[in-house]
Amino acid sequence: MRSIKALPDDGVPVSDWTNPNNAFAKVAEEFRKLLTINPERLVSKTEFNNETKVPSRSYKAKTVFTEVDKLDFKETSFKRIKDYFKSAISEFNSIENLQGRFIGEDANLFTCLISNKGNLKDAYITISIVNNNHGFGDLNYSFTQNQQTNNIIMDKSFSIRNDEYKLYWTLRSVYNSRNEEILDAKQIAEKIWDDYIAQVGVS
Repeated sequence: MRSIKALPDDGVPVSDWTNPNNAFAKVAEEFRKLLTINPERLVSKTEFNNETKVPSRSYKAKTVFTEVDKLDFKETSFKRIKDYFKSAISEFNSIENLQGRFIGEDANLFTCLISNKGNLKDAYITISIVNNNHGFGDLNYSFTQNQQTNNIIMDKSFSIRNDEYKLYWTLRSVYNSRNEEILDAKQIAEKIWDDYIAQVGVS
């Protein structure tokens, strides 16, 4: 309240003025000055903003996902996983006694080979996406050079799921878990890579 100017002058009550009309005239004069300075409001900009500031919110809109949406999501995720592996293989090669390379890739599959010269262990991995999963996951991997259906293991498969707002990945399970871990492409790549390098004794 200290920031608010009292009227008339010096906060002297109208009843204490010798002529109350002079007091009211002074009040009117001060109001006219305020209106001349800013005719749209009588409070300061800071006070107005503090009272009317609306907190920021995050909005989500419900949507329906088509098979085209799911295919786009699958292909985009696969490219991100492939790019992650290319970067990881390059980093792997910079470490003494470790070697790695891509040995085959196409639109839906890629294969890598890594070696640990320290313990003479080698490991292949093939990662693929499928358009008709026949009960298997939408994205699968196996520690083989050429992935076949009988190489696919349930805990090495990921499936696309969606809620009312987004598409996401889950680790496929033989059990119908209500507490599925929601994953993105980078998280899947990290999980697979850690599993892969463990095959040659690297962590």
